[in-house]
Amino acid sequence: MGIKNNFVHFDTDRQYTLQYMKYIFKYLGIWSIVSNESTKFDRTLTYILIPILICAMLFTFLPCILNIILTDVDAASILNSTGPLNYCALNFFKYCILLCRSGSIRRCLNHIYSDWQMIIRPDDKNKILHYAKFSRTLTWVCGVSIYTSGLTFNLVFPIGMNLMNPNNNSLRILVYQGHEIYINTQSSPQYEFLLISHALCGTTLFTLMTGACNMAATFAGHVYGQVDIIQSRLECLMNPEKNNQNILESVHSRVSFIIRAHVRIIKFVVKNM
Repeated sequence: MGIKNNFVHFDTDRQYTLQYMKYIFKYLGIWSIVSNESTKFDRTLTYILIPILICAMLFTFLPCILNIILTDVDAASILNSTGPLNYCALNFFKYCILLCRSGSIRRCLNHIYSDWQMIIRPDDKNKILHYAKFSRTLTWVCGVSIYTSGLTFNLVFPIGMNLMNPNNNSLRILVYQGHEIYINTQSSPQYEFLLISHALCGTTLFTLMTGACNMAATFAGHVYGQVDIIQSRLECLMNPEKNNQNILESVHSRVSFIIRAHVRIIKFVVKNM
């Protein structure tokens, strides 16, 4: 019964630590690639989501590049297109890097699973959960900031601002330019379709940035938690009575635990990150 209860607590705490990463990576179609606990539905969804997300991002920023190369645009138009173009293109390459580095991410997650299984003392668990809570809070703050600013730029700015051309006609704005080289972007429903597609692509870009922030915070927080555990074990190494340690526990076993934990941290950082 004790072993079963320990497993339940371990599984609950581990899921709490990786909950945001799981949700974000599922949206991006990456979770089944990096996790050993993915379902058949997750693996099927991966084959559907990854091509759709890649095509959506290419559909968004490739016309911007073609418009700059193939048409005679002024410097002001190029300057206005540079910001959204760079943002979308860089996040596209970030997504490709995540896919290419899925093996390293999988090893990091497996390492975290193993570390959680090795935790026995409540004090050690609380140290890791402290940094897990911080990484979740940081992810929440970053996500809200990114989505608020991004959706404002992708939806509110184009809808709320119209320009006038030399013929005194109103021009409807799109954040990502270039589609006018093959369709009339000012007429309906082409404009509405492009506006919605850009907003949906934007949510993918915002999720990518939030996911990168969450992954960095989760992995770094786990390392900090392991370092805190080693530090507390070093502090109580020579004074077990003061730190409520088992007096019968040999110095050799305590030192060996510290060495093993230290080696695991080095392997986690050097080999995977």
